Amino acid sequence: EAVSRKRIEALVARAHELAGGPDGRDALLTWMGEVVAYCVSARGLAAVLVDDGAEADPVHENACSAAMEEAAGPLLRRAVREGAVAPHVTVSDLITLAVGVVLATEHHSDHAARADRLFRLTVEGLSPLR
Repeated sequence: EAVSRKRIEALVARAHELAGGPDGRDALLTWMGEVVAYCVSARGLAAVLVDDGAEADPVHENACSAAMEEAAGPLLRRAVREGAVAPHVTVSDLITLAVGVVLATEHHSDHAARADRLFRLTVEGLSPLR
């Protein structure tokens, strides 16, 4: 738990650091890529961030998820404001996407490379640019 908390704190600090960068899309995608990488390197961290869809209970709220939501909010809002992300996307969507990529690749022989590839594919989309 202490290791997960330190990793979450590092991701929160990184989100704050990236928020001052020149490009909102790049800042958000850099942070998301780092979330994926952290989850790959810390087995079990992805499970800590899983959103089970249950109603939030303030007494039992997942402190790690709450910290990530709060840290990523400014990055997402800026990317939306700049037109780089659709306005209906939520931080929860982004965390769920990262967790999904990590969990889907955890048994692959090169877990980190496969997770990074799937994350990049998700960001780029399936169709080549026209």
